[in-house]
Amino acid sequence: MVVPAGGAAYFATAVKSLRAKAAHSVVVAAGDLTSASPLVSSLFLDEPTVKALSMAGLEINAAGNHEFDRGTEELKRLQAERRAQFKKVNDGLKAYGL
Repeated sequence: MVVPAGGAAYFATAVKSLRAKAAHSVVVAAGDLTSASPLVSSLFLDEPTVKALSMAGLEINAAGNHEFDRGTEELKRLQAERRAQFKKVNDGLKAYGL
């Protein structure tokens, strides 16, 4: 059995496809998206992961235990970064009348 999976591009495509079928939906994650991320993201304090998931359409993320691995100040910083990314995406969509 072949199971298609993997990567941010696959995730973003799956989100887009599912959203096309359910206009009034929310993309939610159960946490542990940072610190337990791939090494290349962790080396950059998980900013690549935060940006990729924001661009893919993630709207809400619960704080799992790994979100606290670098302390609450780092978690607050990542949350602020995510809000900034989310705002940039929303501003971009508004420019296209969406």
